[in-house]
Amino acid sequence: GLGSGLIRNNRLVHGAHTLAGEIGHATISLHGERCSCGNVGCLETFVSGKAIARRAKEQIEDAPENITAKDVYEQANRGNKSYRKILEESADYLAIGLINYINTVNPRVIVLGGGVMNSADIMMPLIKKHLRERVLIREAWDDLVLTVGQLGEDTTLLGAAALQLQSIFID
Repeated sequence: GLGSGLIRNNRLVHGAHTLAGEIGHATISLHGERCSCGNVGCLETFVSGKAIARRAKEQIEDAPENITAKDVYEQANRGNKSYRKILEESADYLAIGLINYINTVNPRVIVLGGGVMNSADIMMPLIKKHLRERVLIREAWDDLVLTVGQLGEDTTLLGAAALQLQSIFID
């Protein structure tokens, strides 16, 4: 999937119905794939690891049936242009979601993480290009810190633990 959260004053913002910051389920296409949430065209259906693998199977004739997003990245790194194109498309889709998020929330920092961002060397230049060109006002880009997180595969686990500790000791 594609998880996300919104942090303000070092605290997770939940919103009225605990949906604040949940950009993975923002609709970016009215004609996209059905998402696990039941909606159609969620950002998650375009940029998650499963979505990357699915597009590789659909678009690359000789792609193995059991291909993963990691395989796509490894093939792209070996110079295979078809696989690189899949990651570039993913960067384009992620940029659409981030542009909408920036224009709506106007954050100072965005930290991208998870397995898909292991391909940041390919995706980040395109994401940055799109953001620079399309955010509503220049200052929203100029003042933005866009980075890849350093927590690796443990991001979700550490986030869940932090939420639990916050509910025990702070709330």
